[in-house]
Amino acid sequence: MLWLAAVAVAVRTAVTDLRLPLAERQPDLHVYLGAVHLLLHGGSLYTYVGPRAAPFLYPPSTAVVFAPLTWFSEQSVRVGWTIATCVVVLAGAAALARWLPWPPARAWPVIASGALALALVTSGPFRSNIAMGQVSVQLTIITAVDALTFRGRRGQGVLTGIAAAAKLTPLLFVPFYWFTGQRRAAWQSAATFALCTVVSAVVWPHDSWRYWTHEVVSSSRTQGLVGKSGNQSLLGLFAHVAHVGPGLRVGWLLAALAVGALGLVQAVRTERAGDHFTAVVLCGVTTVVVSPLSWNHHQLWIVLLAGVVMSRRFWVQVVWMALVLVVSHPGGLPLQALGHHGLPNWVEHNQKGLLAVAAVCLLPFLRRPGDVRTLRR
Repeated sequence: MLWLAAVAVAVRTAVTDLRLPLAERQPDLHVYLGAVHLLLHGGSLYTYVGPRAAPFLYPPSTAVVFAPLTWFSEQSVRVGWTIATCVVVLAGAAALARWLPWPPARAWPVIASGALALALVTSGPFRSNIAMGQVSVQLTIITAVDALTFRGRRGQGVLTGIAAAAKLTPLLFVPFYWFTGQRRAAWQSAATFALCTVVSAVVWPHDSWRYWTHEVVSSSRTQGLVGKSGNQSLLGLFAHVAHVGPGLRVGWLLAALAVGALGLVQAVRTERAGDHFTAVVLCGVTTVVVSPLSWNHHQLWIVLLAGVVMSRRFWVQVVWMALVLVVSHPGGLPLQALGHHGLPNWVEHNQKGLLAVAAVCLLPFLRRPGDVRTLRR
């Protein structure tokens, strides 16, 4: 029943989006295809601007994935992209469920995978990814599958390197692999990332040079995006209460380095304690926090926090899971009853970012080392 509900929700979400007028459907996918089409006809990825003034922000290696899609009509690509997104998320839930640290997941794997699939397809990140035609949810799933399902196998790290070549934040998994003793996975992820980057540099040298020397550190293309309410990164939390300027960016950079280091250390400690699922999710949530831009479709890592063991006490675990799932829902945690001004309003508009920061900075300290082992017994 859980699997039937998950598939039904995924199909309904896909059909609802595909029925929208063409001009309102999957605007980010339109930017990807438009920018790559311009590149293949002698232009530059970074001069293309979409209908909503949306620029192309990804590395040139992303164009390798989208170049074959330009052979088909955009309408058919949108349908195929939507179906592929649903399949990747449902298959990812089936692969990741067996790594959940709570005992019921080990005893009833079909129920656990169905529950995880239902949680993912009803979340805000999944719906946003479908609506925008984004690639973020797919990158999250393949990174998590690479770190867990392929753990200890020869090919571990390849999928992480591919994800990092499309979006730089999964590079945090390279030091995570290294410091947890998974040296081969660290080397393979770094080598795959380097190979994808070199291939794109050979094929498109001008755009590669422009990206790595200017676009990757330029703030002019994202200046108007940072302060939007949908940005739930650490920089977004700062920008929602202060003007975005050089001082704020320096403060964010220092805070991001500190939080990133803390998240990596806690993920490594959790991995060494044997809680592999929580370690990978903590590392993934850290990438959401430290990235300059973290939109709703980037935040599937936050949904996976529901599978983390918070306490050996059953009621605490239930409250934690409910909190994560409600905050990750498109409507979020309803705080309107507390007022529309001041702190309640700021918390309401930043609840996902605050939950991510709290998970990275506080969750490992709130749990006792033996909680997972005690719960398993």
